[in-house]
Amino acid sequence: MREQEASATDVHEVTPAPAAVAAAPDLAGLPRLRHPADVLALQRMAGNRAVAALARRNVMDSVLVEGKRGTLDPGDTGPDVQLLQLKLNHHLGYLRKPLVDVDSEYSWPTSNALNVVLTALGRPLPKDGTVDEPVWKVLDADPRLTAIAAAKVKGDALPEYDRMINDGLLEVTIAIGFDEHGITPGELVEIRRGLVEVRGYKRDDKRAEAMRAAIGRKTADSSGEFYVKEDAGMSKGTTVHAIIRVIAPVHESGVGDSGAAAAKTALVGMNESDLFLYGGHARYGTGPDFDRNYHFVVDWDAPKAPKVSGHYGKQTVSSDQLTEFLGVRTIAQFEKLEKAGVVTFVADPTGNLTLSQGALSHKGDLGAYFISRASKGRENPLTAGILERKYRLWMFNGCSTNDYVKTIREDPYLKSKDLDLTVTDPATALTSYGEGILSYLDGVVARESAAALDQRMEEATPFDVNSHHNEGFADNPKAP
Repeated sequence: MREQEASATDVHEVTPAPAAVAAAPDLAGLPRLRHPADVLALQRMAGNRAVAALARRNVMDSVLVEGKRGTLDPGDTGPDVQLLQLKLNHHLGYLRKPLVDVDSEYSWPTSNALNVVLTALGRPLPKDGTVDEPVWKVLDADPRLTAIAAAKVKGDALPEYDRMINDGLLEVTIAIGFDEHGITPGELVEIRRGLVEVRGYKRDDKRAEAMRAAIGRKTADSSGEFYVKEDAGMSKGTTVHAIIRVIAPVHESGVGDSGAAAAKTALVGMNESDLFLYGGHARYGTGPDFDRNYHFVVDWDAPKAPKVSGHYGKQTVSSDQLTEFLGVRTIAQFEKLEKAGVVTFVADPTGNLTLSQGALSHKGDLGAYFISRASKGRENPLTAGILERKYRLWMFNGCSTNDYVKTIREDPYLKSKDLDLTVTDPATALTSYGEGILSYLDGVVARESAAALDQRMEEATPFDVNSHHNEGFADNPKAP
């Protein structure tokens, strides 16, 4: 589970100077986040910050450690369990079953997912849920061999795969946006392991460059991590190779213009790639984002500043601390303090691919007010960034990314005949980044229908109904 835009104060929290860092919530004795009921109970008991911190702990427990494929039993935790969950999700996506949360814990959801996959493969269930080498080998099998027929129903609209890979190369950009609560590193580990240890890709920047050059493609930006897989699929009887570029925020702090480089590379990926996959905040519909968009400076010595013990001089604070220290919960409260010279708003939105200058979702929220101020006057990057007409497929997994569609369609190179989209509808409280991105990638490699790709995202978002939808496929060819 990954926290999305849950509240105005949590969404755009800025890492303050060390002296201003607030104490993290005490996690001792709090439950793991396994079910929607757990999340709601924790929110009522300890608030959104505790939920975010706990979600971060779930992800970070096993990052940066490769698994050894050892024997596992229910109750085990760690990188081997993470690998098990990644392999299970690889199969579950093709089976059209809800994906398991990659939390590195072998609890009942993982045990149930294992039973579902083994049953579908016609294999016996392991005694006491033990995962040993024979079970690992079963999970190593290519899940495309067991893909269900619903992946391509007669009459379903199809992405224009032959236009996408007419030169024998599927080029993909995976972009993970900035998250205030520190889950980005865990998402990246999940994606890297999912590509390398589950799907057989190899990190090889030089090979990726050579593969592109061989068919006359060049990149305007070689930043990011490049993963390659030869013989990744077929198109019209011809072998297709795949290159995947993975990008993420440059600095986990997200302060100032630290996301500008990642945003620039993401725009290059949107222009050059056949498939662009984004997971992260939608920033109230303003655009995909790779750092914090603003922060505040409080002048505690201002004449009308409240007297708060331990605070003096000028202090950089987050929106969360603005509420904690000054009780700011409404636009009117903020503007009153701003007019009095107590608080200064500092905009630094260079990590935001600003598709809209104003918030399109939750317009009355304090966070929407701030993001609108930060985005004001910024140019639409697609105007200068999309430089060629070609067929593209984009998937945005965030909070109400349907808000992007209107602005995207204004670009002459991004009309429905040249671009198809999968976007989110609601203000999703909890969703997945890595799980959904990897599953969507699988569907594209398997040349699944638009409906099947949408269903994959539904199964990757088990706590919401009708969370995603397709846009632009109406004029596409249909499955025979």
